Amino acid sequence: MQIFHRSVLASKPIALCLALSLAAMSSASCDRFKSALKEDTGDPGWQSDSVMLAAKPTFLFRVLRDSAGQRVIPLATIGERGFREIAFSPRGWRAFDLLYLQSGAKLFNSRGGVSQGETVMKRGMWEPPSVPLDTLTGCPNVVPRGEAQIPSDVRFLTSERPKPLNTVSSLSSAEIQKALYSIPTLIAPTVGVSGAMLARYERQVYVIASGVGKRPTIIVAYDDPVPPPDTLPPGETRPRQVIFVMDEGVYGYRPTMTSMTVGNRGSAPRLQFLDYMDVDNDGRAELLFGLKQPEKNFPGFTRVFRYGNDVWREWLRLDGRRCVF
Repeated sequence: MQIFHRSVLASKPIALCLALSLAAMSSASCDRFKSALKEDTGDPGWQSDSVMLAAKPTFLFRVLRDSAGQRVIPLATIGERGFREIAFSPRGWRAFDLLYLQSGAKLFNSRGGVSQGETVMKRGMWEPPSVPLDTLTGCPNVVPRGEAQIPSDVRFLTSERPKPLNTVSSLSSAEIQKALYSIPTLIAPTVGVSGAMLARYERQVYVIASGVGKRPTIIVAYDDPVPPPDTLPPGETRPRQVIFVMDEGVYGYRPTMTSMTVGNRGSAPRLQFLDYMDVDNDGRAELLFGLKQPEKNFPGFTRVFRYGNDVWREWLRLDGRRCVF
């Protein structure tokens, strides 16, 4: 394992430039890197930031789409070295922007646990001579975002290609229907939704090769399109969104996770299934959910669920915040 001395990296940006050994970093890019990261004694966090960047962990990025276009924001580190949310100092974020988000930088599209081509960044957060791509009043440490053109079905990018998931056998249409058959009659009533009422919900079904077992995982999301009032009458507790995750057991498919909410002001927000990927290189995927209606200041909010002891449990919540305090 290569070790980088903190004081050297903190005082000499060129050391980090060389340590990263980025093939795409030209001499001019390295000069721009050194200029942007000139000595800043007011930022003590730069020492730890530079060590992390020099170690080149695999970074996970979330794709955001709004009226401004397609944006890429950093979320976490993934892989064998650890899955954790990232938060740099202002100087660290500028280094990160130069390395991963500026024009010409390449990231890997992740869809269904595999790499599906590359995305070439169009511009970074502080790429000169333009004004910053994003600003936030009153925030001393804005999380950078980059601009790119990304396929519409891609919601996550990575800085390295992900390792393949465990192989699973496929399900026929008849097998999928058999697995779903018990939801209106046996499963939904246990959470307060009758089979007749469930018919008014909009349903989405995802069959994913998660690698946690020999057969695929099935995710079924039910949404009542009629929004509930913020104040419900007494006794009215019917959830307006129910998500069932199902995996094969001894006697067929069974629920291994249930998420439900009324979805009004007094309850948890509705979720949206985003994708699945292996974030810790164990061959088994984690499930990634976001908010169905993203928060303005936390657009990249992501809930990550991990499989263990025959159930899915929430493992980590990534704030996806725009500002780090």
